[in-house]
Amino acid sequence: MRRDKFQAEKTTDLERLLMSVLAIARSLRALGSAAGLTPTELTILVRIAQHEQQRAADVASAAGLNRTLVSRVLAGMEEKGLIARATDPDDRRASRLTITRAGRELLAGIRARQAEWLADRIGRLPADDVSRLLAAVPALAALAEANEAAAGQ
Repeated sequence: MRRDKFQAEKTTDLERLLMSVLAIARSLRALGSAAGLTPTELTILVRIAQHEQQRAADVASAAGLNRTLVSRVLAGMEEKGLIARATDPDDRRASRLTITRAGRELLAGIRARQAEWLADRIGRLPADDVSRLLAAVPALAALAEANEAAAGQ
């Protein structure tokens, strides 16, 4: 089915999916804020955890954030002991980013609280809805991976 036909036929479903995903994402981000991170810090910390040794410019580009903002946020995260910078051996003007032990522990705690929150919400659904939701996980994961791949280009 062509994309434009799909969109025309499924507009209501797409809008419901979008609003649902955004509402869930807001709730999950709030758990990061409760741990003392801004949404931007959480985005950057996750990105560095997934792709260690990236440059700040790469993190900014992949996250869709302004380089100047990312630079300021990284300075604060470094001050908090969540990330470390090392001089890039290929370009001494740049640095490579890694997540520290404290950063990993904080992120693990946030992820655990997010998983607990999600499991609680899913546990409140009727069994048929849970089955349909779990059946959709591979498609949602593929969509997220395709998005991640596109962002990395």
